[in-house]
Amino acid sequence: MWGKEDNCLSFSHHVFPVCLPVGKQKAAVDRKSCVISGWGDTGRSYSRMLLQGTVALLPRKVCKSRYGKKFTNRMLCAGNLSEDNRVDSCQGDSGGPLVCQRPNTQWVILGITSWGYGCGQKDSPGVYTKVSKFVPWIKKVTKII
Repeated sequence: MWGKEDNCLSFSHHVFPVCLPVGKQKAAVDRKSCVISGWGDTGRSYSRMLLQGTVALLPRKVCKSRYGKKFTNRMLCAGNLSEDNRVDSCQGDSGGPLVCQRPNTQWVILGITSWGYGCGQKDSPGVYTKVSKFVPWIKKVTKII
């Protein structure tokens, strides 16, 4: 991995690779505390700092009931449906990660921020591209065997 001035980044406690979701490992994550991050709209402006928030992956039937035919099998949704905890991605966060932790402390990228209705709206979870549907393509393009 390359950093500033083409220097290779050193992995540390704060810098490490994320795993691709493969096979049965996809299900072996903590679905209640996944993390989203980005520099998107905060309600007043775009963030100058990288922000993160904790969201829960939601069952497909919840996503389908909210978004109907717009929600396909290449998507997943996550968020907090209550009034009290409105953590969500927003404009400017698109392309950012949705990662979940495995019991062994490895992080897996399950989603890529895509779209939603508004930001932090009650009953409108964020929609993410489902990375597992694209793992064969990712491996082919990056030449990962």
